[in-house]
Amino acid sequence: MIKTQLEETVRFSAREMNDSRAMNESNFTKLTQLSDKLERMIEEKERYEVEMSKFVEENDVQSNSIRSNTLIASKDQELFSMREKLEKARIEDEP
Repeated sequence: MIKTQLEETVRFSAREMNDSRAMNESNFTKLTQLSDKLERMIEEKERYEVEMSKFVEENDVQSNSIRSNTLIASKDQELFSMREKLEKARIEDEP
């Protein structure tokens, strides 16, 4: 009887060990998949950050260009206004 209990305990322990090993293998597989996915996400994040950096640089260049164009347009308007005043003054000074 003790031998039968001992054999049953050994069989039970063997099943438990096999189940535990199978769970460990399954968990290892899942962990590997998650690790791979995390690595891909990190690479994707790095690409996104590079693209965003380029976008910010292009946006800054475009903003500077718009400011320059606005300043040029303002100066152009000032010169046009001054030219009109000079022509008007010249016409008034003619005999």
